[in-house]
Amino acid sequence: MIVLPASEGENVTRLFTSAPTLSGAVEGYLRDAIVKGEFSPGSPLREIELQDRLEVSNTPIRDALNALSEQGLVEIETNKRKRVSLLDAAKITDVVRVHLPIWKTAFRWAFDNVNEVQLSRLAWELDSCDYEIEHGRKAAAVEALLRFHEVILSACGSPEISRLLMSRQSLIARHILLQADDLIENDAVAVFRRMVNAISAKDAWSFSRYYSVIGAYLYRKVRTAARVAQEIGSEQSHRAGHFS
Repeated sequence: MIVLPASEGENVTRLFTSAPTLSGAVEGYLRDAIVKGEFSPGSPLREIELQDRLEVSNTPIRDALNALSEQGLVEIETNKRKRVSLLDAAKITDVVRVHLPIWKTAFRWAFDNVNEVQLSRLAWELDSCDYEIEHGRKAAAVEALLRFHEVILSACGSPEISRLLMSRQSLIARHILLQADDLIENDAVAVFRRMVNAISAKDAWSFSRYYSVIGAYLYRKVRTAARVAQEIGSEQSHRAGHFS
């Protein structure tokens, strides 16, 4: 079992501190820190500093950074320097637009295949999300919603859909926490709850209706956050240009 020190604050991306490999543990640690903004957008990721911080060799650091690059959280430039990816408003809007119809398929297949244990888990995670929102813990609320969607993917039963959607979940989580935390509110959770009730009742019409509502809500909020991000984008790029 590989254990690294947990990053400060709440866990957002299901940090696997007991990952089966050292590279996996380092990847989970860095992913969690990036999503929560502990490594700010545009900040350099120097391998030697990360080696000293985590007390590991260069190989797991490099493997982890390459994996996070594939997830859109790290940028590797032509000179091999690495940095935390910027908050790209256009990119996250495109990701959400592409992923929404795939999520609709996942939810639809889960509608047909979900079992009672999974239905109970879905309800539990929504209760957890409501609780965390009421106590002002947005990061923990996002974590509960991530677990909710993991249950949907499990019920969906498609490894390929899971691979496609999970590859960008951390990128979306970072966007929500750093730019669009008003997405996490009780009214949105209430719509998810109605979807779960429709799945439980095998009410396909209501299920489709509520999915359309939550999809439109998510896309509208992301677009709004994107417009705000564009206003600060030039300042962000200017700061990032000075890293070495």
